[in-house]
Amino acid sequence: MLLDCETGCVLECNPEFERQAGRTLDELKALKIWELRPRKNKRQPGRRFSKSGDRSGSSVLELQRPDGSSMPVDFVSKVIRIQGMCFIQSVSRDITERCTPTCAA
Repeated sequence: MLLDCETGCVLECNPEFERQAGRTLDELKALKIWELRPRKNKRQPGRRFSKSGDRSGSSVLELQRPDGSSMPVDFVSKVIRIQGMCFIQSVSRDITERCTPTCAA
């Protein structure tokens, strides 16, 4: 998936991420990446997201689907620059089979 560095908006993703999130690309483009987290895990990420200097790294997160179900995913992200603009390129992997209910924070 490709995110806008400044806003956290989803710009592009592949069909597998659409499946993981339970949303179409058009639905995802209307969201910020942290809006895919379960309500209990939503903090004030917008401010931290735009002000943090380095957004590269990996983490295990839980994606909330529109039907209320959730899926633990392993995210690996890297900040990239294309024609002077900043983006975050992320790869997510469904880790449901190896994850216990407490593994996604």
